[in-house]
Amino acid sequence: MTPDDTDSLLDGADSLDANAILTNEEVDALLSAIHEGDIVVGKSGDAKEHRIRPYDFRQVSRLSRVDKQRLQYIHESAAVNIGAAMSMYLRCIVECRLIALEEISYRNFADSITSNVHVVVMNIKPMEGNGLILLDMDLVLNVIDKSLGGPGVYSSSEGALTEVEATIINTIIRDVIIFEGLAVSWKENAEINWSIERTEADMRVVQIARDDALMMSANFAIDGDLGLGRMIECLPFSSIEEFVAGFSGEA
Repeated sequence: MTPDDTDSLLDGADSLDANAILTNEEVDALLSAIHEGDIVVGKSGDAKEHRIRPYDFRQVSRLSRVDKQRLQYIHESAAVNIGAAMSMYLRCIVECRLIALEEISYRNFADSITSNVHVVVMNIKPMEGNGLILLDMDLVLNVIDKSLGGPGVYSSSEGALTEVEATIINTIIRDVIIFEGLAVSWKENAEINWSIERTEADMRVVQIARDDALMMSANFAIDGDLGLGRMIECLPFSSIEEFVAGFSGEA
């Protein structure tokens, strides 16, 4: 990856932007750059010349600067908690870092997920609607292998999870990623009763919102002894808007 390529990707990873839709290729490039040390998440580089970006007036950001900063803080905190909890649970080194927050329509979000993923549909009461957690299947299988006493390197990601494998990974997602990570970080701002409603192996069969509904997507990089992978949390903006609106009043 060249310095110019890295700078371009950092433009999309440093802030929540209404039209900053990361493609699978861009996310994979970010993950690779983070893994190789080309990008240090949370640290700004030298000032660069201003770049002109396209602006979609049909999808205006509904978040204030304070709202964006608070959501950034919540998810950076969640990343730290998830990394620590997974390291303790699996007894290996696991690092989790936030690489991007996005406002994005549900259709664009769903269309951007083309890789092999494990999809978890969540209940987020008392909020309306459902949320999603997506994990790269390679990462899922490595986590399962490690939890069963293996080295954490699965030979193949072909085929669907067995019933036992699905039970193992869903338990880890519920107890570690949700309860020890997301729930703890959101608790100061919203009391959410997180629970798993169902899981899917294909994003194309999941429809938790209208195509034009605005979503908040948090992209995380998970690295360490389990290899490099991606995790995404996706929540309907209409559900969290009430809580987000209170951020500015607290400032």
